[in-house]
Amino acid sequence: MADDDVPDLGVIRVIRVEPEDTKAKMELEQFGQEQQLALQKSQAELARAQIENIGLRQDLDLRKGYAKGLFSLAGGWLGFVALLIILSGVEAIPFSLADSVLNGLIASATVDIVGLLAVVVRNLFPRRDGAG
Repeated sequence: MADDDVPDLGVIRVIRVEPEDTKAKMELEQFGQEQQLALQKSQAELARAQIENIGLRQDLDLRKGYAKGLFSLAGGWLGFVALLIILSGVEAIPFSLADSVLNGLIASATVDIVGLLAVVVRNLFPRRDGAG
């Protein structure tokens, strides 16, 4: 490099430095490629995480919908059982069920509610350790 190629700025002189060593050039290119690969890998991981989050959000929305449906069904069943018990107890209405039928209705309603609650809670809040 000739001195007349470098501009003279008074006291400070600017010197261009170019890597003349091919090994240094190759190392710079390799470093750039590694950085580009790392960036592509990070972008792929981010895209995968976003897709996973969308799936988890959809699962949660479905679980909420099913939970609301099951609770509505359980509430309807309890209302029906309560209506039968009330109708069976009012003597002015000519409707009666045997005590064993009423006991069966009350027992089945209790088991249904506890079972539905257990299923809903287990599916809304699954264990994070992967067991059961």
